Amino acid sequence: MAEDKQLEVKKPTATVKALATRPEMVSRFAEVLGGQEKANQFLANVITVVNTNKSLQACSPSAVMGCAMAAAALNLDVVPGLGFAAIVPYTTNLPRKDKNGKFVLDENGKQIWDKVAVPQFQIMKNGFVQLAMRSGQVKSINVTDIYKDELVRYDRLTGELEIRDVPGGMRDKGKESDIVGYVCYVRLINGFEKAEYWTIEKIKNHAQRYSQAYQYDVKNHKSSSPWSTNFAAMAEKTVIKATISKWVPMSTQMLLAKNADQSSFDSVQDFNIGADGEIEVDFDYVDNGNAQPAEEQPKKSVKEKYGIGTKSNPSEVGKVEETNNKTESAAEEEEIPWPEADEAMTEGGLF
Repeated sequence: MAEDKQLEVKKPTATVKALATRPEMVSRFAEVLGGQEKANQFLANVITVVNTNKSLQACSPSAVMGCAMAAAALNLDVVPGLGFAAIVPYTTNLPRKDKNGKFVLDENGKQIWDKVAVPQFQIMKNGFVQLAMRSGQVKSINVTDIYKDELVRYDRLTGELEIRDVPGGMRDKGKESDIVGYVCYVRLINGFEKAEYWTIEKIKNHAQRYSQAYQYDVKNHKSSSPWSTNFAAMAEKTVIKATISKWVPMSTQMLLAKNADQSSFDSVQDFNIGADGEIEVDFDYVDNGNAQPAEEQPKKSVKEKYGIGTKSNPSEVGKVEETNNKTESAAEEEEIPWPEADEAMTEGGLF
């Protein structure tokens, strides 16, 4: 696979702007967002995001629009400063094939690999908070870090957590190495309340399990992943997502968000909109749990239906599920982002 380092990612001939301004595309987004004016503004923001990110410009415009449709279906803007959602570019290595589908070899008989740019839809911390409050089930929700001198007691069995304020303590000194964990607190309308506490060790284990980029960083002492460049923001997002998944009744919109986060799409055709406003979505995930060559990595495709409202009211909350899904979703898996994309995300305020 040494060949891939010598290859540049080629930009597609089409552009996101060309796709986003097509009448049929605008109409499709208007159907989901509930109006032509909303669709125009939303797509203008998508175009701006792509125009300011060279890595996204190398991705398939159709795939970028697929990610944009995921954001539209959840009514989350992709403007960086808001911190609701983002379209994140990453690269993966794929074997080159000829027009007949056969692998292309170099003069030495070795397989030629190409870098392919792929966009991924990601929900940010503020996006999860927004969705939780929209559900109609949550009265308040917050996430924070905990310093060593603030932690009094944590009962793993009952989940009870006791912390204290320490004036002039470690928090005031601001040393990240003194942070021992992160906690998300949620209170529901019915009075139920829960604090979900994750230690730093648990968060790092989660990151290494689901992020190939972080695995690469740890192994090679690099800082190319958001987990390396902005650990605090990624930790907050992870804990708040886990809290919502475990303790907040799952509306159909929240289920869509849980599955859509960190997934990729081929195009807007992955979203089928029914006459009643029901959306059927085809998610794509790559199994990061093995180290198989790229051409052998199985692609997980999950197709689900979500009745998230009517065309005139896309943010209308659907039926609340009776039980919560307490398992980690395949949507939590993460591919390898481009370092420059990660830097742009951090500097732009996405995390």
